[in-house]
Order: sequence, then C-alpha cells, then structure tokens
Amino acid sequence: MRSSCRGRELVRSSTANGDRNSDPPIGAQINALARARADVMLADPAGLYLNDFTPAGFTTPDGTNAKTFWRFTRQRGGRRLRGVFEVPASK
Repeated sequence: MRSSCRGRELVRSSTANGDRNSDPPIGAQINALARARADVMLADPAGLYLNDFTPAGFTTPDGTNAKTFWRFTRQRGGRRLRGVFEVPASK
C-alpha cells in the first residue's frame, strides 16, 4: 500500500462499494499506523468485523437482558459482518 493513498482511494481500489462512510476513516487510520512504522496486518479482505454486542446503557421495561434482542445476520468465513438489534412486538 502506498503511503500517499488517501482513505477514499484505498476504498475504491479494494471494494465494490467505495461510497460507504465507514471505509475511508478505517483506511485513513490504517495508513496512519503504517506511516508511523507500526506493524500492520490486515485480514483478506480487509474490513470491519463485529466481535460481540455489549448492551451497556441499555435498559428494558421488563428487565430482560437487551442482549437477547441482538443477533448476527451475516457471517462469512467465521467473521461476523452484520447484526440486528430487534425487539419483538410482544415486548
């Protein structure tokens, strides 16, 4: 990766959708780390992956743990890519 590559250029060169708002800041941070001579290793493909949902600050009227309303909806190769927080109508 060239150090002169800007976030938007990085995204457009590596993804089908270069207009996502999250990608340029992620690319810029990675480039900044590389310029600072940090050891940088990226997954292939590089991306933002979800680890878990922590319901800190969430409260529910009936005391149900808010984490029960969270589910991962898209995973690929063991990496979680998308999640949904959805409260059932019965709640």
